Amino acid sequence: MEKFYRQILFRSWRVTWRFRWLWLFGFFATFLGNASFYEAIIRSFNDMSEGRSIYYTLRQYANTGIFSTFSWTKLIDLWQTDTVSFSLSLFTILFVMLVASLIIILAIVSQISLIKSAITLDQNKKISFKQAFSLGIHKFWPVLGLNIITRVVMTGFVIFIAFLVSLYIAQTSWIAYALYIVSFLVLLLLGIIIYFLTIYASAFIVLRDKGIFVSIRYAWYIFKQNMLLNIEMGFILFLLNILIGLLAIVFAVFVLSPFILLYLMMVLMSLSGGLGLLVVLIVILALAIIAVFGSGYTTFQVTVWSILFEELALKRGKSKMRRIVDQIKHRVKKKK
Repeated sequence: MEKFYRQILFRSWRVTWRFRWLWLFGFFATFLGNASFYEAIIRSFNDMSEGRSIYYTLRQYANTGIFSTFSWTKLIDLWQTDTVSFSLSLFTILFVMLVASLIIILAIVSQISLIKSAITLDQNKKISFKQAFSLGIHKFWPVLGLNIITRVVMTGFVIFIAFLVSLYIAQTSWIAYALYIVSFLVLLLLGIIIYFLTIYASAFIVLRDKGIFVSIRYAWYIFKQNMLLNIEMGFILFLLNILIGLLAIVFAVFVLSPFILLYLMMVLMSLSGGLGLLVVLIVILALAIIAVFGSGYTTFQVTVWSILFEELALKRGKSKMRRIVDQIKHRVKKKK
């Protein structure tokens, strides 16, 4: 029991490193990350802390032009006045929607494939890329439905709580600031709960062949029974995420520094020939490094949660804090 976390992490690393074809799934599964979503939450609360309502935040996004891009009125005007511009605008919209849909499909399929592959390979069984991908397609709709439900619920909570806070936050009293802090903590807690429910419900759908709502109910039970353990593992992965990010930066600096120095020398010597090509090469290498590190870590992270789910479903896990408490109790009993 004492090496529970280390065993999970070691087994996950072994699967991730030995079967590097999983990294392709990891690359697309990365697009399901919630970093940008939580950044939006923090930004909304920062605006409200300055006395601005949630409508101000929404108006900020509207002013970026993202909504006007898809304005039907503008499209109709273009259709009547400029057929060529209308065709180009319509093609651009359809192309963006097609690419976004394709990325979402590949991200969901890749997540499913990773969950199944992680458990199968951890159990020393064989699974091919084709088999994993086929299962991802087979379980696509329920996992997509689960992700839509959890994101809609979280977005609803964000809007509702942010609206309530915005009604009182304009008052410069300690009550307003206390309400701001409490509401932010509530949203953070809800985000953590929904994150774990999504992870474990996806595992139930893929590994136990359950429906969406049954999986959510089972996921809630596992999370509730092992809340401290889940938070501890989440904290460990958070620290590992920071470490991997630092390693990626160091590696990028090591690889790119010769090219950057060459670029600076060419600029100082006013050598314009090949400068553009060098910039493109630097950008491509930087993106490749980000993709490799990101894909590998996503594969590792999904593998960790998948193996942890299997252990918790079989009731073989116990929190580190609980183990320490149990050891203290055992020693106290021995002394008596």
